[in-house]
Amino acid sequence: MMEDAQTKDLSILIADDHQLVREMIDIFLTNSLSAEVTAVENFEDAITEFSSDKIYDVILLDVEMPGMHGLSSVQKAVELNPNSAVVVFSGSVSNSFIARAIQMGVKGYIPKTLPSKSLVNTIRLIASGEMFLPSSYYLQSQSDGANADLGITPAEMDVLKYLQIGHTNKEIAREMDLTEMTVKMHMRSICAKLSVKNRTQAVLRAIELNLL
Repeated sequence: MMEDAQTKDLSILIADDHQLVREMIDIFLTNSLSAEVTAVENFEDAITEFSSDKIYDVILLDVEMPGMHGLSSVQKAVELNPNSAVVVFSGSVSNSFIARAIQMGVKGYIPKTLPSKSLVNTIRLIASGEMFLPSSYYLQSQSDGANADLGITPAEMDVLKYLQIGHTNKEIAREMDLTEMTVKMHMRSICAKLSVKNRTQAVLRAIELNLL
């Protein structure tokens, strides 16, 4: 699907309820990339496309169109398109939403304010297998992280990094030469400092704050 985005026509699905947005992007990508573009106006129609035999290189998913139910719908889109790059396509969405969507498997976030010329290069990048996040996302994440004096210790940061790659408490204890009880104590401290309830939320919050 993504073996050579520069030498093959791309297949793109636009799921957005704004007719003007759909038509403008359809025309622009068709002309600029010789792309085969399909456009739908709600999540129900998108599901119909997902259920067909067609595999799209890139799926632009508006998260505020009719039928969308936040991250649960994003996750469903990703699960139904294992061979496609699902991308959040929105005018305004929080960094925490994007962080969670990335954890679910989306390949990036394209703001609707992105200039048309940049959109072409971004679509090519994503279709080649890369992830895209706008500079505004990184700048906001860095700002959030710099202002968050959370008191995370170096040992707790190591625990967070192991959590991010899916290690269990037992595996973390072995890697850090600690007891499991000590790892659990670090976990309780991390959750308290990040104001979260569990290890998954801790990792997502750390990503949101640009700690990981």
